[in-house]
Amino acid sequence: MSRSDDKRLEDIAEAGEQIAAIVARGHQAVREDRVLELALERLLEIVGEAMSKMSVEFRDAHSEVEWLRVIGMRNLLAHAYHRIESELVWTAASEDMPALLNAMGLPSAP
Repeated sequence: MSRSDDKRLEDIAEAGEQIAAIVARGHQAVREDRVLELALERLLEIVGEAMSKMSVEFRDAHSEVEWLRVIGMRNLLAHAYHRIESELVWTAASEDMPALLNAMGLPSAP
């Protein structure tokens, strides 16, 4: 059975909170801890997967969201792990994610 948009929004919000908690540790801490970096990658992947399954109606209602960009990031993380750049992950987590959550009407920090 397919998950509802509301459940997927909960997944995105939860991942957003976890991303914010990691980002709060600082860029240097993430660069020095591969486990934190991998956690950010996985959380961004979850966000992209949830977004890829949102209904057309929800996407249309939030046309300001860069759907293809976020889903493309998910595809990169899932299928091209050898091409992932740590700075791209940091920027997505620290800058793009709060803007994305805001555009979707979700809280951007815990």
